[in-house]
Amino acid sequence: MAKPFDISKFRKDITKSIEGLSIGFNDPTDWISTGNFALNYLISGDFNRGIPLGKITVFAGESGAGKSYICSGTLLRTHKNKVSLSSWLIQKTH
Repeated sequence: MAKPFDISKFRKDITKSIEGLSIGFNDPTDWISTGNFALNYLISGDFNRGIPLGKITVFAGESGAGKSYICSGTLLRTHKNKVSLSSWLIQKTH
């Protein structure tokens, strides 16, 4: 299995190269599960985590891939867990 992308190492590398860019950057502390262990692992590197709160997450893919399904299920789980979450679901149609 491929090793997940290490966002914290990437953030440290890029903030070293641009002075003042690190202001406001922090690693996520809270996560919302997508309801899919494999997808959670791909996003966060942990089977029980998923989408980081306080960060922007983009789901992109072909039509019918399940982007809206994953997003609506995640929004439902956040509502059931009484987590405050602002979300916009934008779909580009051709």
